[in-house]
Amino acid sequence: MLNSGERTRRRTAGPDLPRPATPARFPATPTGTAGGRSSTLAGLAQPFTLSEARRALDTTRRVAVPLLQLLESRRASRRLPDSRRTLLS
Repeated sequence: MLNSGERTRRRTAGPDLPRPATPARFPATPTGTAGGRSSTLAGLAQPFTLSEARRALDTTRRVAVPLLQLLESRRASRRLPDSRRTLLS
C-alpha cells in the first residue's frame, strides 16, 4: 500500500508511458468543409432534418449535432425556423 506522500508524488508526476514509434497521422480535411461531410449532406433533399443528416452520415445524434453547428458557424449551412437545415452554396 502507498503512503500519502507517495500517492501525491505519483499523482503529480504522471505516469511514465512509452512513446509511440511514429506520431499519429490524421487524414487531411478539405478546406472549407467539416471533414468533407457537407458534400454528403448536399445529396439530401433540401432542407433536411437533423435525423436525415444523421442517417446520411451514418453516425449518432451526439456527433451530428456539433457537426451541423460547426457548418452553421462556418456559414456553410443555415438553420431554418422549423429546425430544418439547408446548405448554402
